[in-house]
Amino acid sequence: MFEELGYDLKRESQWFLTYEKETTYDGIDVITFIYKDNRIQIYNIFPVDRHLSSKDITFKELQAINKQIEELHWND
Repeated sequence: MFEELGYDLKRESQWFLTYEKETTYDGIDVITFIYKDNRIQIYNIFPVDRHLSSKDITFKELQAINKQIEELHWND
């Protein structure tokens, strides 16, 4: 579902899974699923100054997050 929203799978390891999407205001939206303790980090990064900020999510992004949680079996 993330691909349909313009996100690309950027990193995947035994510890985490990260999706990123470039924004219209020169930032990058990042959603990371951290396996160790079933956490999700959602933020925006501005590459010019490496500034991080929290990110509001859309309903469709929430649906994609919930689908990913389902696929990771975090809700079992």
